[in-house]
Amino acid sequence: MRLAVSFCLFVAFMHPVFGGLTWETTYREMKVPSGQKEVLTDFVFKNATSAQIDISSMQTSCGCTVAKIENKQIAPGESAAVHVRFDIGNRKGEQVKSVVVKTSDQAKQTLILRALIQDPVSFSQKEFVWRSGTPGVERDSMVEVSGGAQILGAESLNDQFDVKLEEMEKGSRYRIVVIPRSTAVAVASAVKVLIADPKKRSVLLQARVEN
Repeated sequence: MRLAVSFCLFVAFMHPVFGGLTWETTYREMKVPSGQKEVLTDFVFKNATSAQIDISSMQTSCGCTVAKIENKQIAPGESAAVHVRFDIGNRKGEQVKSVVVKTSDQAKQTLILRALIQDPVSFSQKEFVWRSGTPGVERDSMVEVSGGAQILGAESLNDQFDVKLEEMEKGSRYRIVVIPRSTAVAVASAVKVLIADPKKRSVLLQARVEN
Protein backbone atom coordinates (compact mmCIF):
# COMPACT_ATOMS: atom_id res chain seq x y z
CA MET A 1 0.00 0.00 0.00
CA ARG A 2 2.82 2.39 0.92
CA LEU A 3 4.53 1.63 -2.42
CA ALA A 4 1.30 2.37 -4.29
CA VAL A 5 0.87 5.71 -2.50
CA SER A 6 4.49 6.66 -3.25
CA PHE A 7 3.94 5.86 -6.92
CA CYS A 8 0.78 7.99 -7.01
CA LEU A 9 2.62 10.96 -5.48
CA PHE A 10 5.46 10.51 -7.99
CA VAL A 11 3.00 10.53 -10.87
CA ALA A 12 1.22 13.58 -9.45
CA PHE A 13 4.37 15.71 -9.58
CA MET A 14 5.28 14.68 -13.13
CA HIS A 15 4.56 17.15 -15.93
CA PRO A 16 2.59 15.72 -18.88
CA VAL A 17 4.90 14.26 -21.49
CA PHE A 18 2.60 15.52 -24.22
CA GLY A 19 -0.67 17.43 -24.45
CA GLY A 20 -1.66 21.06 -24.34
CA LEU A 21 -3.09 21.49 -20.85
CA THR A 22 -0.89 23.12 -18.22
CA TRP A 23 -1.93 22.62 -14.58
CA GLU A 24 -1.42 24.99 -11.67
CA THR A 25 -0.93 21.88 -9.54
CA THR A 26 -1.74 18.19 -9.83
CA TYR A 27 -1.39 17.49 -6.09
CA ARG A 28 -3.33 18.85 -3.15
CA GLU A 29 -2.88 18.01 0.53
CA MET A 30 -5.56 19.08 2.96
CA LYS A 31 -5.95 18.75 6.74
CA VAL A 32 -9.54 17.86 7.53
CA PRO A 33 -11.09 18.50 10.96
CA SER A 34 -12.82 15.58 12.64
CA GLY A 35 -16.54 15.49 11.87
CA GLN A 36 -16.30 17.14 8.44
CA LYS A 37 -18.48 15.30 5.92
CA GLU A 38 -16.68 16.06 2.66
CA VAL A 39 -13.61 17.61 1.07
CA LEU A 40 -13.98 19.99 -1.87
CA THR A 41 -11.10 21.21 -4.00
CA ASP A 42 -10.31 22.42 -7.54
CA PHE A 43 -7.51 21.57 -9.96
CA VAL A 44 -7.10 24.56 -12.26
CA PHE A 45 -5.59 24.23 -15.74
CA LYS A 46 -5.18 26.16 -18.99
CA ASN A 47 -5.23 25.26 -22.68
CA ALA A 48 -1.83 26.56 -23.75
CA THR A 49 -2.27 25.60 -27.41
CA SER A 50 -3.87 27.29 -30.43
CA ALA A 51 -6.47 24.52 -30.83
CA GLN A 52 -9.51 23.38 -28.85
CA ILE A 53 -8.91 20.51 -26.43
CA ASP A 54 -11.76 18.33 -25.18
CA ILE A 55 -11.91 16.45 -21.90
CA SER A 56 -12.70 12.92 -23.06
CA SER A 57 -12.96 11.22 -19.66
CA MET A 58 -12.33 11.60 -15.92
CA GLN A 59 -11.92 8.44 -13.85
CA THR A 60 -11.78 8.53 -10.04
CA SER A 61 -10.03 5.95 -7.87
CA CYS A 62 -13.15 5.07 -5.87
CA GLY A 63 -16.88 5.65 -5.56
CA CYS A 64 -16.40 8.07 -2.66
CA THR A 65 -14.68 10.57 -5.00
CA VAL A 66 -16.50 12.57 -7.69
CA ALA A 67 -14.90 14.73 -10.39
CA LYS A 68 -16.83 17.28 -12.46
CA ILE A 69 -16.05 19.99 -14.99
CA GLU A 70 -18.40 22.71 -16.18
CA ASN A 71 -17.37 22.63 -19.83
CA LYS A 72 -15.50 19.78 -21.50
CA GLN A 73 -14.55 21.85 -24.56
CA ILE A 74 -11.57 24.04 -23.67
CA ALA A 75 -10.86 26.84 -26.18
CA PRO A 76 -7.31 28.05 -26.95
CA GLY A 77 -6.00 30.11 -24.04
CA GLU A 78 -9.00 29.28 -21.87
CA SER A 79 -8.69 28.29 -18.21
CA ALA A 80 -10.97 25.85 -16.39
CA ALA A 81 -10.98 23.58 -13.36
CA VAL A 82 -11.74 20.00 -12.39
CA HIS A 83 -13.96 20.12 -9.30
CA VAL A 84 -13.29 17.20 -6.94
CA ARG A 85 -15.47 16.09 -4.04
CA PHE A 86 -14.38 13.40 -1.60
CA ASP A 87 -17.13 12.02 0.67
CA ILE A 88 -15.41 11.17 3.96
CA GLY A 89 -17.99 8.91 5.57
CA ASN A 90 -16.41 7.02 8.49
CA ARG A 91 -12.89 7.20 7.09
CA LYS A 92 -10.04 8.32 9.33
CA GLY A 93 -6.37 9.11 9.00
CA GLU A 94 -4.59 9.53 5.67
CA GLN A 95 -6.72 9.13 2.55
CA VAL A 96 -5.20 9.37 -0.95
CA LYS A 97 -7.62 9.74 -3.88
CA SER A 98 -6.85 10.17 -7.57
CA VAL A 99 -8.55 11.38 -10.73
CA VAL A 100 -7.21 10.39 -14.15
CA VAL A 101 -8.05 13.02 -16.78
CA LYS A 102 -7.82 12.07 -20.47
CA THR A 103 -8.06 14.61 -23.29
CA SER A 104 -8.72 14.64 -27.02
CA ASP A 105 -5.02 15.21 -27.81
CA GLN A 106 -4.28 11.77 -26.30
CA ALA A 107 -2.79 13.22 -23.10
CA LYS A 108 -3.41 11.77 -19.65
CA GLN A 109 -2.89 13.48 -16.30
CA THR A 110 -3.31 12.05 -12.79
CA LEU A 111 -4.58 14.41 -10.09
CA ILE A 112 -3.91 13.48 -6.47
CA LEU A 113 -5.89 14.55 -3.38
CA ARG A 114 -4.29 13.63 -0.04
CA ALA A 115 -6.70 14.22 2.83
CA LEU A 116 -5.41 14.02 6.41
CA ILE A 117 -8.47 13.38 8.55
CA GLN A 118 -7.58 14.40 12.06
CA ASP A 119 -8.54 12.33 15.08
CA PRO A 120 -10.56 14.39 17.59
CA VAL A 121 -8.29 13.02 20.33
CA SER A 122 -4.48 13.24 20.12
CA PHE A 123 -1.87 12.06 22.64
CA SER A 124 1.59 13.54 23.05
CA GLN A 125 2.78 10.00 23.71
CA LYS A 126 1.21 6.55 23.91
CA GLU A 127 3.97 4.67 25.66
CA PHE A 128 5.49 4.97 29.14
CA VAL A 129 8.77 3.13 29.82
CA TRP A 130 11.02 2.82 32.89
CA ARG A 131 14.22 0.86 33.39
CA SER A 132 14.17 -1.64 36.25
CA GLY A 133 16.06 -0.40 39.29
CA THR A 134 15.68 3.28 38.37
CA PRO A 135 13.42 5.76 40.24
CA GLY A 136 9.75 5.31 39.41
CA VAL A 137 9.17 8.93 38.50
CA GLU A 138 5.86 9.96 36.98
CA ARG A 139 5.51 10.14 33.22
CA ASP A 140 2.69 11.92 31.46
CA SER A 141 0.89 12.33 28.18
CA MET A 142 -0.89 15.52 27.17
CA VAL A 143 -4.22 14.89 25.49
CA GLU A 144 -5.80 17.40 23.10
CA VAL A 145 -9.49 16.97 22.22
CA SER A 146 -11.75 18.69 19.69
CA GLY A 147 -15.07 18.30 17.93
CA GLY A 148 -17.04 17.72 21.11
CA ALA A 149 -14.95 14.75 22.26
CA GLN A 150 -14.54 14.11 25.99
CA ILE A 151 -12.12 12.08 28.11
CA LEU A 152 -14.27 10.13 30.53
CA GLY A 153 -11.56 8.38 32.50
CA ALA A 154 -8.19 6.60 32.55
CA GLU A 155 -7.10 3.49 34.46
CA SER A 156 -4.38 0.83 34.51
CA LEU A 157 -5.44 -2.69 33.52
CA ASN A 158 -3.46 -4.12 36.45
CA ASP A 159 -2.44 -2.91 39.90
CA GLN A 160 1.24 -2.35 39.06
CA PHE A 161 0.71 1.24 37.92
CA ASP A 162 -1.12 4.24 39.35
CA VAL A 163 -2.91 6.47 36.85
CA LYS A 164 -4.22 10.01 37.32
CA LEU A 165 -6.33 12.05 34.91
CA GLU A 166 -6.10 15.84 35.18
CA GLU A 167 -8.22 18.33 33.23
CA MET A 168 -5.86 21.17 32.26
CA GLU A 169 -8.32 23.19 30.15
CA LYS A 170 -12.00 22.39 30.43
CA GLY A 171 -13.17 20.18 27.61
CA SER A 172 -10.07 20.61 25.46
CA ARG A 173 -6.85 19.58 27.22
CA TYR A 174 -6.06 16.79 29.67
CA ARG A 175 -2.99 15.26 31.33
CA ILE A 176 -2.63 11.55 32.00
CA VAL A 177 -0.03 10.73 34.66
CA VAL A 178 1.35 7.19 35.05
CA ILE A 179 3.52 6.04 37.98
CA PRO A 180 4.86 2.50 38.52
CA ARG A 181 4.36 1.17 42.05
CA SER A 182 7.73 -0.54 41.79
CA THR A 183 10.59 -0.68 39.30
CA ALA A 184 12.35 -3.59 40.98
CA VAL A 185 11.32 -6.10 38.32
CA ALA A 186 10.09 -5.99 34.73
CA VAL A 187 6.33 -5.60 34.41
CA ALA A 188 3.92 -4.45 31.71
CA SER A 189 0.38 -3.19 31.53
CA ALA A 190 -1.91 -0.99 29.47
CA VAL A 191 -3.60 2.25 30.44
CA LYS A 192 -7.20 2.31 29.25
CA VAL A 193 -8.47 5.75 28.28
CA LEU A 194 -12.25 6.01 27.88
CA ILE A 195 -13.38 8.53 25.25
CA ALA A 196 -16.74 9.86 24.06
CA ASP A 197 -16.50 11.36 20.55
CA PRO A 198 -19.57 11.01 20.19
CA LYS A 199 -19.60 7.21 20.47
CA LYS A 200 -17.95 5.70 23.51
CA ARG A 201 -14.62 4.06 22.69
CA SER A 202 -11.34 3.30 24.41
CA VAL A 203 -7.67 3.75 23.57
CA LEU A 204 -4.91 1.65 25.15
CA LEU A 205 -1.61 3.28 26.11
CA GLN A 206 1.36 1.04 26.92
CA ALA A 207 3.14 1.15 30.29
CA ARG A 208 6.06 -1.08 31.23
CA VAL A 209 9.17 -1.49 33.35
CA GLU A 210 11.85 -3.29 31.34
CA ASN A 211 15.24 -4.76 32.12
